[in-house]
Amino acid sequence: MSKLFTYCFYFYLLLASANAGAQTNNFGEVYAGVKASAGTSAISRSDIGILLRKNGTFTDKLNESNWKTAVKGRYTRSGQALTLTYSGKTPVIYKITKKGNLSRRGHILTKFSETTIPKGGFEHKKSSGSGGVGTNQDYVGSSSSQYFYFDGKNRFSTKKSSSTTVTGSQVGGGTSKKSNDNGTYTLSNGELTLKFSNGSTVKYSCFVSRPVGRDGHMLLINGNFYFTKN
Repeated sequence: MSKLFTYCFYFYLLLASANAGAQTNNFGEVYAGVKASAGTSAISRSDIGILLRKNGTFTDKLNESNWKTAVKGRYTRSGQALTLTYSGKTPVIYKITKKGNLSRRGHILTKFSETTIPKGGFEHKKSSGSGGVGTNQDYVGSSSSQYFYFDGKNRFSTKKSSSTTVTGSQVGGGTSKKSNDNGTYTLSNGELTLKFSNGSTVKYSCFVSRPVGRDGHMLLINGNFYFTKN
């Protein structure tokens, strides 16, 4: 019985090691970019990130908790074209540029290939609004921002803020919130682990771009763009 237990135990370790290796080897490449579109009252922004795995599958939902394994479709490369085939949807085709980026209808996805987060600050901002001038509704707007500072030695600090504004002929006001925190971080195979000073831990997908001109590095955290801000 003892020998059988030992055999089963080592077989389990070998199987777990093989599965872990397969997941790592299947990781692939990440491309990301910002897409702007005009709405009825303002220009809206979409942050796009795509993980292309080595086995031919992909996901474009890097904010999901199962982003490592979730399959949104399959992709193929042919010449200078990359085709994303979604289940039950029209395929999306990107042109592969001379610089190795992906281009489609005026927006560019660049490769996020760095494996470490450079020392510095990075910020994500988001805003939206509806109603107001030219409509029969009161204006309702909201905005939020999150700032991370990484010290290059596995420590971070973060600041969050959000606000809501309501204005109209008979109403006016709003609310705002702010919070700060800090802790330690690690980045491994596209997963950012944050251990906060209060003892809690969260994990996000996280990818780092190569330096881009004066803008420097960019981060794609949980599917959202964070731009350099020092």
